[in-house]
Parts: sequence; structure tokens; C-alpha cells
Amino acid sequence: MFCSKNGRRGATSIEYGLIAALLAVATIGAVMTLGKQLSRQYMLQAAIIEFYNTSKVGLFTIAFDDFCSDGLMMDEAEFTSAMQWWPGVVGQKPLPPEEYPFMFDEFDKDDDDKVSRDEFVHK
Repeated sequence: MFCSKNGRRGATSIEYGLIAALLAVATIGAVMTLGKQLSRQYMLQAAIIEFYNTSKVGLFTIAFDDFCSDGLMMDEAEFTSAMQWWPGVVGQKPLPPEEYPFMFDEFDKDDDDKVSRDEFVHK
């Protein structure tokens, strides 16, 4: 195999050290690659599970169950609750529904499928 200085056949301690170092580098590289792949897979699964976790609520997120066909909320309590979490209204008491400056404009009265402000407030 290898010849040393004094004529013996076989590997010296330096050669064994180089072989061990090469194996260590190859092993560390393989373990790092495997670790990155496993980490990526677990992070993907964690993201999927968190997406379906209904106990987490995002900041400034408004989600409603019931919508009309045109997107207006059907429940005054949901609408009032949503107004509390809008960035411009945080920390303030919600406005009464008749003071909301949007969503119930004059053009709503022209369409049969839309709700007027008075109909919504006095529902």
C-alpha cells in the first residue's frame, strides 16, 4: 500500500489522520444537508398546520362568516367588533352604526339587493 521512510509497508499516522479528516468532512457535509432538508420539511408542515389553526388571530385581521352577495356584513355585532380592530380606531370606543361613514352610501338605495343604512341599523 504505502511505503514509509523506514521501509515498512502500510499507512502512517499522518495518512490515517488525513483519511479520518476526509471522512469527518464528508460526514459533516452529509449531516448538514440532511438537517437542512429535514428543517425545510418540518417548517413546511408547521406552516401548513398554523394556517389551519383557528385559535390564532392576526393583528388587524377582520374575518366574518356571513356575507351578503355584495359583501356587506349581515350582523351589526360583527361590524362593531371589526371597527374596534381597525388601525385608525384601536383604543377608541366603536362608533354607533349610524355614524359609520362608509358602506351605506346613497347609491345603495338604487339596488334592490343592497341594504340601506337605516335598514342595517334597525334590523
